[in-house]
Amino acid sequence: MFHTLFRVLFGVPLKEISTSILWHKSVLDRITITAEGRSALIEPEVVYKAWESGFRFSQVPIPYYPRVTGKPKGTNILMILMTLKELLRLWWTLRIQKNQPRNSSRMK
Repeated sequence: MFHTLFRVLFGVPLKEISTSILWHKSVLDRITITAEGRSALIEPEVVYKAWESGFRFSQVPIPYYPRVTGKPKGTNILMILMTLKELLRLWWTLRIQKNQPRNSSRMK
């Protein structure tokens, strides 16, 4: 669901955006990351900004194996709502606000 929502909101046609991503240093050197360190939005922000900057992506299928031990953290309803809120805020900042004309004191 998260990946589908990301594709719809940000227009980046990648199937997965948070599974084993390897970056060239040149990509990270050209991007300013604004997400906080423990945020679930670091990957979406970097992926979107790299895509917008014209970097190319390759996707390699990775087999999925069900969890054997431990509890998933992403299925907590509070965590889902917080992530959705953060994703919408990121979308607003990067896609909507970015395209809004700025008020200029030079314009009459």
